[in-house]
Amino acid sequence: MGYRFALFALIALLMSVGHSTAGLLPTNFAFNDEGGDKLRYTYGVQLRNDSVLKSGDYITIYDFDGFVPGTNTQTAGFTFSAPMTGPKAVANDNANIPNLTWTYTGTDMVGPTDLGSFSAVSKYNTTADSTFTGQTHQSDGQIDMSSADRQMPAPAMTTCHMVPEPSSVYLFAAAIPVVLGLRRFRRVRAIHS
Repeated sequence: MGYRFALFALIALLMSVGHSTAGLLPTNFAFNDEGGDKLRYTYGVQLRNDSVLKSGDYITIYDFDGFVPGTNTQTAGFTFSAPMTGPKAVANDNANIPNLTWTYTGTDMVGPTDLGSFSAVSKYNTTADSTFTGQTHQSDGQIDMSSADRQMPAPAMTTCHMVPEPSSVYLFAAAIPVVLGLRRFRRVRAIHS
């Protein structure tokens, strides 16, 4: 019995060592019609407890397809940029699609606090999963990176290719003799009537 308790305690200790909660947390998401098939994507972000937002820290939404320049909005104290890659290297960052980055330029801010809404317009109205990252600082001054694994909705261009699936081609091919047979049956029936 004591062995099982000790093993459980060791596993719990190992799981807690080195685990830190990211300083920035996306709290909500919305999109609104901007007319002409354009959508405004809005992201709410919160600075978590015991996290410090310093000048140079940032929030990034990766691969924001169809970005319409000049449509970004942000909370006071943030500046906007739309680099094609980065600022942090993440898997699947497409170098042909801009990333939206809001960089903090204000004085140090200690969480918890709601940072407000950040938004931009896309010319595409189809949503796909993308990556959210952010940088803050821990109370001891160490840099804290928000998880690059967090999925966030972002616009995506979809293309419609008119290439039928093989099963559709087989069904169409199988239907041709049936249609021709029905036409012949109708002709023969019309002649004998």
